[in-house]
Amino acid sequence: MNDALGMSDELISEQAYLIARGVRPMMLFHLIDADPLLMGQVAGRIEQRAEGMKVLPFVFEDPSGMAWVGYAASKWVFETFQWAVESLEEPYHSRVLGMLLGYNALEVAKYEEQQPIRGFKDAVRLRFLRSTQQKHGVDRLETNRLSESPSRCTHNSAHSIPSFGTYRPIDPW
Repeated sequence: MNDALGMSDELISEQAYLIARGVRPMMLFHLIDADPLLMGQVAGRIEQRAEGMKVLPFVFEDPSGMAWVGYAASKWVFETFQWAVESLEEPYHSRVLGMLLGYNALEVAKYEEQQPIRGFKDAVRLRFLRSTQQKHGVDRLETNRLSESPSRCTHNSAHSIPSFGTYRPIDPW
């Protein structure tokens, strides 16, 4: 069955198995629209494919109106991911995400060094940061960061899933 994830049930089960076996702490499948019906359908599917495995399936809505879909090895891994999505700016967001996806520090550094330096923030990222800061009661937006990866703003969302090196998670785009 292919749906919003664009993946077979076997592939989804394989990813749950890899997390359960400790290959990496977390797997991200896709970003989807934060539509409650769609999120419920996707959550049911990934939960069913992980049944009996020691993984935490998640569908996590962020303030940008998108929802992250994946598996985490433990609650603290998911909470760290949630913190990175909601609170961290570049380059820290990509660094934490890379480590949670199982890349080593050298691959994360190599990925970061290959990204262009941008002296401005993308409009989508700015809207996401403002909505997050308003949610947490922050009055002003920090805009003095220089690095902002263009790969972070695709599919009309505030985020995309970076790929850091030779060990790549499935990139559904």
